[in-house]
Amino acid sequence: MSINNNKYFNVGSSFSYWIIQKTDNNKKSIVDGVIVDLSNIFYLPRNATKSLSIHQNIINHGKQNGVLPVVSDTSCHSSKKFVVSAANTSHIYPHHHTNAIVKYSSIKSKYFNNKKIVWTMSGKWQPFYDDGVIGQTECTGAILVSNQNEGINLLSYLNSKLIKFIVETGKWSGWLHGDVIKSLPKIDLIRSWTDEEIYAHFNLTQEEIDYIEATIK
Repeated sequence: MSINNNKYFNVGSSFSYWIIQKTDNNKKSIVDGVIVDLSNIFYLPRNATKSLSIHQNIINHGKQNGVLPVVSDTSCHSSKKFVVSAANTSHIYPHHHTNAIVKYSSIKSKYFNNKKIVWTMSGKWQPFYDDGVIGQTECTGAILVSNQNEGINLLSYLNSKLIKFIVETGKWSGWLHGDVIKSLPKIDLIRSWTDEEIYAHFNLTQEEIDYIEATIK
C-alpha cells in the first residue's frame, strides 16, 4: 500500500493505492515500505513509516490498562426542532457543537449537568473543562470527571504533545477519528502531567519523541 500520493493529483485531497497479490493468507502488509501487521491496529495513521510505532504503543497500553471512558449523546442532535442556533426565552440551554458554534436547546442533553471534559469531533482538537453548564450535540465527545481538579489534570494529558500527535495524525479529514480517541489509555488523574512525564510513562524512544516534537508545535 502507498499513502499520500498527492504529487500525482493537483487537487486538495489525499490518495492511496494498493497492489494486491493473490497468495496464501498473510497478516502482514507493506505500507510505504514498512511491514505492518494490520491485525494489530484498526486504522493507519498519517506518515505511517514514522508514526505507526507510536500509535501501536498507545493502543497496546489501552488494551492492557484500560481506555478513557468517552461518552457521547445525540438527544440534542442539531437536526432536532428544539435545537436552534440562537438562544431565546424557550431555548436557554447551550450545547457545544463545534469549536466555533454553540447550539441552544429547550431541554438538557444527557450529561449536561455533569462535570466533564468536552471536545468537538469537527476540526481542531481543543478539549476544555465544563463545570456542568453546557451540553453536547452529535458532534462532540466527553469524559466525565469527579471535580474540577481531576478535569484540569485530565486536560494536561489530553493537551499533551503526545495525545495531540495521536489525534492529529490519526485522522484523514476535517473530522477527528472517534475510535482513535476512544483508544486513548487511562492515566492517573490525581496529578497533572508534563510532556516529559508522559513520554517517560509510555516509554517512547528519543527518536519517537523528536518526531513528535517536530510535528506538534
